[in-house]
Amino acid sequence: MQGRLIHSLQGDLTSIPYGLNGECILSVDRRKLNAELLSLAEKSDNIHLHFDHKCHAIDFDKKEITFTL
Repeated sequence: MQGRLIHSLQGDLTSIPYGLNGECILSVDRRKLNAELLSLAEKSDNIHLHFDHKCHAIDFDKKEITFTL
């Protein structure tokens, strides 16, 4: 992407470049990236997905995470 488009309250559009002289940033579609990561995680025996849970604690030494609904 070469820049971002800013919308003012009055409806005007202003382009703000990310760099100089045609410089750009590389970007990926977040929805596609999330779908790919979830697909790979579901194929793994070592990854367990938990949605709609609250993380209460992480013990990095024991490699344990405590969740509740």
